[in-house]
Parts: sequence; C-alpha cells; structure tokens
Amino acid sequence: MDRSTKNRLLREAAENPGLLLTREKFWKLELWPHYLRRCDDILFNDPRAGLNFCKPAPQLAAKIAERHPSANGADLFLLGYSYQASGYRRNDDLGRAEEAFRLARNHTDGASQKALAEHLRRYAYLRIFQQDPACFAIIGEAITINRMRGNLVTRHALGECLICRGRAYFVFGKQGDAFADYTAALNHVSLKIDPKPHYCVLHNLTVWAVKYGTDKQLDQAYENLKAALGLLGNWWGSPYPKLKLRWLMGIVDGRRGVSGRAEFVLIDVRKGLVKLKLLYEVGMISIDLALLYLKTRQHQKIAPLVKATAATFRSIGANAAANEALDIWRQAERLDEELLLEVREMFFAQAQPIPTIAA
Repeated sequence: MDRSTKNRLLREAAENPGLLLTREKFWKLELWPHYLRRCDDILFNDPRAGLNFCKPAPQLAAKIAERHPSANGADLFLLGYSYQASGYRRNDDLGRAEEAFRLARNHTDGASQKALAEHLRRYAYLRIFQQDPACFAIIGEAITINRMRGNLVTRHALGECLICRGRAYFVFGKQGDAFADYTAALNHVSLKIDPKPHYCVLHNLTVWAVKYGTDKQLDQAYENLKAALGLLGNWWGSPYPKLKLRWLMGIVDGRRGVSGRAEFVLIDVRKGLVKLKLLYEVGMISIDLALLYLKTRQHQKIAPLVKATAATFRSIGANAAANEALDIWRQAERLDEELLLEVREMFFAQAQPIPTIAA
C-alpha cells in the first residue's frame, strides 16, 4: 500500500470513524501504525474529534488480528486500548481512561518490548495528570526498555519518554531534573518521524527557561540546545524549529548574563517570526526583548520596540488574530516587569501549538 493510498484511507476514516469497523479495506496490518499516528495528530488538533477517531482502536485491532493471524495480537490489543485511553484522558474522561488502560494490561503477556514501552509512556501521563508519584516508576520502566533496545531506531521513542519524565519532574517541583530531561530529549526526538514531540519539548523548555534554573543548569542547557540545533542542520522543513531553538538559546543567554549575544539572537529570530507572520510568537519575543532591556537598563530601546511591534501587528493584517494580538500588546506599554510577564503569558496562551502533554 503506497503512501497516498494510506493517506486517502485515513482521511476517509477521519470523516466517518464508523467506517473503520465496517469496511474491510481498513483492516490491513500495514495501515495500523499510520492509523495510530493519525490518532495522535487529530487528538492534538481537535481532542473531541480525536477521541471519536481513536475510540474504535481496540475493535479495529481485533479485526486486523483476525485477518492477519501471524501478527502479534498482544501488540495490537495493547496499543489499541492504550491509544483509546489516551483519547479519553485528553478529553478529561479519566474514568474511561482508567478502564481502557486496565483492559490494555490484559495483553502485556506476549507483547513486544516496543509496544510495552509505548503503553507505559501513555499510562504514565495519566498518573502525571492525577499527580500520582507512581508515574516515576512507570515512565522509568519505559525508559529502561528503550535504552536496553539500544539502536538508533529507538532514539525517538526514548526522547518521547524523556519528555514524559520531564513533565513528571516539572509537576512534582523538581525543576532542575525537568530541564535535564527536556534538553536531553531534544537530541533524540526526530522531526522526520513526528514533529509533535519536538515542538512539545521546545514549548516546555520555554516555560522552564523563563522561570527557573541555576547558572550551572543553564550552562548545561545551552550546550544541549546548541547540540540540538546542530542536529537540525540538514532539516529542510519549516524554519520554525530552528527559530524556536535559537529563540530559547537567546533567552538562556539573557538569563546567563550574555546580554549582547542574547539581544542579537532575539532580534534576528524576531525578524524570522515576522516573516512567518506568527503574531503571538512575535508578541512573546518582543516581550523577551523588552525584559532583556529592563534587566540591562537599556530603557531607551523599549519605546521604539513597543512602537515597532504595534506597527508589525498592523502590517500583518486586519484579521481577528492580528487585532487580538494588537489588543494584548497595548497592555505592554507600561514598562513594568510583572506586567510584561503577564502579557507574555497572554500571548503564550494563544500561541502554543503543542500541548504541554503531547500524548
């Protein structure tokens, strides 16, 4: 089955998920991993539609297992129930998520290590959401499995697990450990395999870098970010990942006191975000520049920045997003650090393209 056929079938199923259980053309083993990936894609963009799409996953697994008796049925059912559980969790239906994970655990015997690690990662997110410290043992087991598998193919899965553990550390107040896992994950997750975890970890790192971190942690983080930027050197997709990495490096530089380089990087990245017409990101990075100028007592640079940013919003267009961004920005005209941070949070709430919990 070629790529265009898979995409066509999944588009058809997304429009009417009921077809997954009534049409034999969907009961193909080679379509299964692409269906699972699409479950996450739709959940990210529209949680309610995503739940409708992934809810039939266990029954679809049964159809595929019956049609392909040589397939690993334990893997099919373990993942089917786990993805269904993720759909319920993303829609705050924790009772049904718990039940789906319970049914998933009935199929751990005979499952592959790869499928088991994926199940554990998803289960750990539910425990994180419930603020249950048991999440650390669960995600720790998934990390161990991926490290023991030990080849380059599993690096992406390991990176996703590190993002999960980083989130657990963040929720339980272990901010230094959270940053260590987030920055390490950047050197594992692959944009080619799935860009969502990459954006997720950048999102989480940005939150962390603005609020936390010792000098030593920031120094190590900068080196990890620089290495991650090097890994993106041959990426020919959207320029946004590189811009976001450099943006984060500029923030870290500002926190480390390397203010000249931080200013240069933030100004340059801001130009790139303007070209991409990413309004809320332009607002956030403009706030970051203003905060840097406050910190370095370059108050004379702030008023021109405020004026230029307002002009940028007007030039990008008169659409609803541009008008909303301009309304938010007007609140930043009073040069107070606490207020600037509040305005940044307002932009951040509008801009974030990836949920903090990715799966």
